[in-house]
Amino acid sequence: MDRSILFMAEYPNQETAKEGMSQRMIAVDRQFADDKRAYLFVSHRLYAKKEQKEIFPGVIQYRCNLFVHFFFILRLFRSSKLIYFHSIQNALPILPILLILTQSKYILDVHGIVPEEHLLAGYASKSKLYALTERVLFKRLFLAISVTESMANHFKKKYLGLNYKNLIYPIMPNNIQNGVNQQPIEESDMINVVYSGNLQKWQNVDLMLDIIADNLSPKITYTLLTGSPEEMKAKAASKGLDEKKNVFIYSVAPEELVGYYNRANYGFILRDDIPVNNVACPTKLVEYMYYGIVPIVKSPNIGDFGAYGFEYLKVNDFSLNALKAVKSKKNKSIISEMLVNNQETDIREYLVSLEQL
Repeated sequence: MDRSILFMAEYPNQETAKEGMSQRMIAVDRQFADDKRAYLFVSHRLYAKKEQKEIFPGVIQYRCNLFVHFFFILRLFRSSKLIYFHSIQNALPILPILLILTQSKYILDVHGIVPEEHLLAGYASKSKLYALTERVLFKRLFLAISVTESMANHFKKKYLGLNYKNLIYPIMPNNIQNGVNQQPIEESDMINVVYSGNLQKWQNVDLMLDIIADNLSPKITYTLLTGSPEEMKAKAASKGLDEKKNVFIYSVAPEELVGYYNRANYGFILRDDIPVNNVACPTKLVEYMYYGIVPIVKSPNIGDFGAYGFEYLKVNDFSLNALKAVKSKKNKSIISEMLVNNQETDIREYLVSLEQL
């Protein structure tokens, strides 16, 4: 086997390419364009017959069953220069391999605190499995790539005394990285408030609708963009909210979001003050701020944004008198600086500097 870099993940396809995780994987992959690379996706149930496909020249995708192809996977690990895990979720299926191979050539891209996320979602058993996998991997880890400084600090405290390297590499959505700019809009006295997201419990949609119901005005337009428009409309209707009250609910393609963000002054992102959110770098918040939107927050303790001094409006302070038809230059500036820092972060060069490549 050639000594290539092994990425533990399934390379994005046309259907998944617009997802946040996929965008991250593609951005990282570009940095290793001159290296031979393999992607490995492992299942405990599927792929009794090993699948192997060339994604493009020099890049192979393997899909394997842990039990049937155990020794092939073991050889693949031993022959690779580095093993790059795109999330703990891609490490769990090969936990037995991690227990056998203790050498420190593992890289973990830390998108979130996975055990805590699963516990919050009510999956206690999965949370324990991910916690075990995380603990095993961190003991063998060479480099942790975190989306925020807050997340890096979370793991430093959680795994005291472990001697791994840290690199901060925030998630930047494609529409921002590709230079989709804000368009000039006509000045208006109309205040535009937007929500972009679905109806998961942690989005606090009921709280958002209660706030809207208490702050209706002919001078305020509320636009709720969601992948579940009918369910959102039903929830809104139960609180007496519809287009007659200037509350509009749409499902739009990702490329159409720009038009709504350009017009918006405020955007709902009602995350609870809990560890999962305290270390996060939400794509939605990054997009809001890039377009000069002031986030309406339940808690401002989201990732590193408090340390950056972002402008926000706490939900308890939301009122007709508090709203203004303006954009936030400060928020635009923060994301512009993050984008520059992100573009200057070269993971491969960093590894070369540490004599790992």
